[in-house]
Amino acid sequence: MTIKDIFEIIKESPLFNISTSQEKYDAITHTMEVAGVEYSSEDIKEIVGEVFTAL
Repeated sequence: MTIKDIFEIIKESPLFNISTSQEKYDAITHTMEVAGVEYSSEDIKEIVGEVFTAL
């Protein structure tokens, strides 16, 4: 499973649409940790865009 796969699954949740940027970031990073996927902030930034860069 890749970072992009995880993000695609998470963003299908209705809660994702109403979450704050910090909550979205937390959901993504927590899921990656549970899945055992290594990532960096740059990885997340590349996939989800600039909205998370301030976090």
